[in-house]
Amino acid sequence: MAENDDPDDTPLVATKAPAPLKENRCTSDDDKDGQVDRTPLAGAGTRKNNGARSSAEAARADAAAWVYGTCTQPGHKKVATGPATRFTTASGLTGSVATSRSSGVTKRHRCDSES
Repeated sequence: MAENDDPDDTPLVATKAPAPLKENRCTSDDDKDGQVDRTPLAGAGTRKNNGARSSAEAARADAAAWVYGTCTQPGHKKVATGPATRFTTASGLTGSVATSRSSGVTKRHRCDSES
């Protein structure tokens, strides 16, 4: 994760209008700086996918990027991404969804888990 005040820190993944699920699922102070860090169960948001040729391509790339960026870096081989599935909502919105997961990742902090 990039810090807002670090000009040399480049984020691997980013989203607009983030919406966390169970925002305070886990709390810890792993770096012992006196500030409690909160880890949500999951999150969602919107992204701009310039260059994606399809919603399926964007769904698979986004799922893999999030697992890599938040759990496995620098180990790309620890990310497994499933096929994209098309959906249509009741209101007629169409798109694709994909899932990625990690395995074999070393737990570095109390709130870390396989994704």
